[in-house]
Amino acid sequence: AARNTGIDWSFANSDSQWLTFIDSDDWVHPELLYRLFDAACKFKTDVSVCAYTLTNGNIHGCDSKIADAEVWKTEDFFVEYNINATIAWAKLYKKSCFEVIRFPLGKLHEDEFTTYRVLFKYDRISFIATPMYYYFTNPNGIMASPWTMARMATFDAFESQIAYFDDNGFKSAHRALIRRYLCSVTERIHTLSRRVPKNTEVLHALKERKQKNFKKYSKRLDLNDDRDAWVLTKVYPKRMWLYWHMKAL
Repeated sequence: AARNTGIDWSFANSDSQWLTFIDSDDWVHPELLYRLFDAACKFKTDVSVCAYTLTNGNIHGCDSKIADAEVWKTEDFFVEYNINATIAWAKLYKKSCFEVIRFPLGKLHEDEFTTYRVLFKYDRISFIATPMYYYFTNPNGIMASPWTMARMATFDAFESQIAYFDDNGFKSAHRALIRRYLCSVTERIHTLSRRVPKNTEVLHALKERKQKNFKKYSKRLDLNDDRDAWVLTKVYPKRMWLYWHMKAL
């Protein structure tokens, strides 16, 4: 809601053609906006992105040497730097990117429902590989809190992205995201299964999601691709052991 309010205010009151998002407990390199703007102008892109780093609050100085900006195909960037491509911050956007798009209200992980829709409006983005955004890892924040049903929204976002990439022919992004989805659900089930006491509500919901989606998503992967094969081995260890055994014979 805060981000949407800022976007709406900007359209109503500001003649600036650019937007950025900075969370209230994070901080940025002094040259962040200048460098992102310069990269966007140089490559004539509507979105400019920089790398980020996690911090617990101790800063040891900003990088004095900043990498030259590069231009990336949006789909290649999403596959290579998925988290960087998913977060709302560490980016400078042309304001027109948000002419229609807004963040969903009442959901955790709201940028996972939104940022990819902005990036994939365009074939290319600018990227600076130097971390210029400092994300504060708050030990009492949402990301460090126990898993609840509200945090299951991250998997809803996964499924929305997978459907979007499938519908719009982004094959590399589609397969890369399926790999992440299968691994994420599997790892979360394993983690919660070992925890005492167990959060049975979330665990049950995850197992239902696995039963509903894993078969159809797994069919989209290719055992001849090493990355796909590794994921399927992780997700179906017993079944894949038999596959590799028979293949060896």
